[in-house]
Parts: sequence; structure tokens; C-alpha cells
Amino acid sequence: MRVAHRLLLILYALIPPAIYAANETDNAVLESGLEEWRVGVALFDASGPGSDLLSLAMPRLIRNELVDIQEHHITDSERIILAENAHREKVLSSYRELVSLHAERDAHFFDLDADDAQRRSIESKIADALSQLDYWRRFPADSVIVPEEVPVMFPLAPGGEEFWEIREFSPESLRVEENLNVLIAGTIGRVGAYFGVKISSFALEGEMVLWEGAILETEFEDVSMEAAASAREVILGRSWSSLSVVTEPSDAIITVNGLAHGIGFWSDATLQPGIVELEITASGYQPQFLREQLAPNESKSLTVKLEKTDQAQVIIRSIPSGASVRLGVIWLGRTPLAIDRPEQVMPITIEKSAYETRVVPLYPETERLSIPLEYALVDPVGKLATSKKKLYNSIALFSFSMAPTVILLGVSRNYAAMNSRSTDADDIASSLRNYQLSNGFMWGSVAVNAGLLVNVLLRLSKYLKAAEDLAN
Repeated sequence: MRVAHRLLLILYALIPPAIYAANETDNAVLESGLEEWRVGVALFDASGPGSDLLSLAMPRLIRNELVDIQEHHITDSERIILAENAHREKVLSSYRELVSLHAERDAHFFDLDADDAQRRSIESKIADALSQLDYWRRFPADSVIVPEEVPVMFPLAPGGEEFWEIREFSPESLRVEENLNVLIAGTIGRVGAYFGVKISSFALEGEMVLWEGAILETEFEDVSMEAAASAREVILGRSWSSLSVVTEPSDAIITVNGLAHGIGFWSDATLQPGIVELEITASGYQPQFLREQLAPNESKSLTVKLEKTDQAQVIIRSIPSGASVRLGVIWLGRTPLAIDRPEQVMPITIEKSAYETRVVPLYPETERLSIPLEYALVDPVGKLATSKKKLYNSIALFSFSMAPTVILLGVSRNYAAMNSRSTDADDIASSLRNYQLSNGFMWGSVAVNAGLLVNVLLRLSKYLKAAEDLAN
């Protein structure tokens, strides 16, 4: 009885931790552990006379073009690889833990002084480890949490240098050994007057050739820029666009998409392809507003010359841009725009489709005015009721308009009958005039009926659209 009591106590002590461990495992999540995107640039492997200098210069030019990249967007294929790697490592670490526990338990079998309670504790841990290993084996790799974006870092080589040396390593083995996400490496060799160049990036998805061919010594800078442009997309994880702006005068402020970015000069080679809104302003000059459409992997340079002006300007912006600006009934333009500074307070109207119209005062001392717009909120139930009421009113109006048409049709037919039956010349002439008059009014009424019928159809389409919006 005493032995059975002890067994119950042992089971009572072991079962709750096992249950807790199982529950804890069942709710566990797995993260990739990725916190930064590590990029390295290696010295090129050189062979032949005159290639040593280029093997140093080309990596430096490429790295200088890339060090300003701040974030890497995880691509779909990278997400799959990172998730599978994290899942594989978790399964292996769980298996290694299980093997270690098995070795610890087996050691007790050959230890004459081993404590049975300690061995039972190890057996319990083995059971938990088996449960965890089974859980992680069944864990779907696509459920691994992978961040959308991570910061880009350019770590130094082990010796503190900016450039990595491959030496006895292959580029891919060096990348894996040093835990780099991207390694840019190349080879350069002299063949007569030409240099054979191959520049590649080594990443999770394998090797990608950035540039390959034969060049003259005078072309190495252009080739380095081309290779850097190809590498930029690999490091960013997305397409890019490049835009450079130079202003005259040199103290003009350059605002990009609503934020000030430069004075006199601004350049960015990591822009998202699409529309970029530029605002160039300087005291004593007429501002300029530009909308540049940038294609993927396009590089564009602009020189913006401002015109001097004696009239003080007011810059009007709306959020979002593209709103119409009116002074009374006078249309001034679309935001962003600049107008002459008023001598007295003026109310201006800001309008944009799907947004609420705003009327704001413009004061003489104002230099810049930013106006946020709010979405126009529409009640779908009220919109349906209003469109239904307007539809019924249009149907009623169309129905009432048919009465004059029918009456005039009857009157004109009566006069036509009188004209055909009359024998007196005066009656014939009188009935003909009355017929022509009533028939003309009848066709005019028909035209009114047609217009009202078109109105009914328009009201019907709006009613159906309101009903669809309510259903959605």
C-alpha cells in the first residue's frame, strides 16, 4: 500500500509539468530570427598585368553606390527560403536536445551510485523533448514569422576592412561562413588590350551575374556603375528608380512628396517606381511644382531653373494633392500651386472628388498653406432612400407629361378630320392652320416626354447603384 502511495505521488509530480509542456508547445510560434540584411563586397580576384588596380577600384565604386541603401524588402522566394531554414534549424535543435538527453540517461545505466529519482526526471524530460520534436516536425513552414522589411547593414570584414577577401573560400562558402545575406564578388583578368570582367551577387537564391564581358581600361567606371545598378535591386529586394535634382539658384529648397530633402541638390537611387511630386522654392523666385513618372530601374536627372519675381507668393498645398482651388467662381488651379499674396483676407475654396469641400481664409501674411481634406462620408441607406425618392418623382413627372401629348394628339386629329370633310374654303384653311399648330405643339410635347424619359433612366441607374453599394 505504501509503495502504491509513493507511485501516485511520483505520477502527481510528473504529469502536471508534462501537460504544461505539451500545452506550451502546442501554442508555440516560430520566428525566422532575421533582424538585419548583411551585405558584403569582396575584393575581385585579379589575374594578369594591370588588373590588380582595377580589382581594388571596381569594388570600391560599387560599394560607394550601395552603402546608402537602408532597408531590404523580403521577396516571396526569400520568405520561403528563410522560413524553411528556420523550420529546419528548429527541428535539428530539438533533435540535438533529445540526443543529449538520451546520452545523459544512458550514462545512469552504468553508474552504480545513480539516483533513480534523477533518472526518472531525465525520462520525463525525454518525453517532453519527444513531444516537442514531433510538434516542430509537423509545424508548417509557411507559418514561420518572417518580417516584411529589415535594415541593411554593411559589416566590416574580420580584420576591420571594408572589403572581404575570398582567398581559399568560394564566394558562396564565404557568404555562408560569415553569415552574409548578400556577397558581391568578381573576377578580372587581362587579355591583350582588354580586361575580362565578371561581377556576381551571391544571395539566398543563388548566384546572379550582374555584369560580364570584355572592357577597355577607360570603361571600368561605367561598368562598375552598371553592376551597382543591378546589385541595387538585389539588395533592396524590389525595383528601384533614381532621381537627381539640381536647382538654380543653389539655395532653393527641394521638397519631395511633401517632405524637404535637399537644398540646391538632391539625389536618391532607391525610390519606389511611380510618381514623384517635387516642389522647388526659393525666396524671391517663382516656385515650381513637378510630377515625375519614374519607370522601374530608371535613372533621371533634372535641372530646375526658377524665375525671379517681385510679387510675394503663397504656396497652397492640399493633402492629398490634386485639389481644385477657387477664389469665388474664379478657378486658380490645382494643388500644389503658387498664387500672388493677397492684400487682404480672401476666402478660397478647395474641392476634390470624394472629399469634403473646404473654404479657408487666406491671410496677407501667409507664406505657405497646407489644407488636409477629409473623405466625404456617405450614408448608403440614406443614399438609397434619396435615389428612390428621386426615381419616383421622375416617373411621376414623366407620367404627367404624357397627358398634354395625348390631348394634343387628339386635337390635331380632329382638325385633320375637319379639314378632310370640309367643303367651304374658309373652313378648310382654318382647320389646316389649327391642325399644323396643334400638331407642332404635340411633337414639342413628345420631345419633352423623351427628355423626361431619359431622366427616368438616369435616376433608375443611380437607384440601382445605390442598392448595389448598400448590398456591398
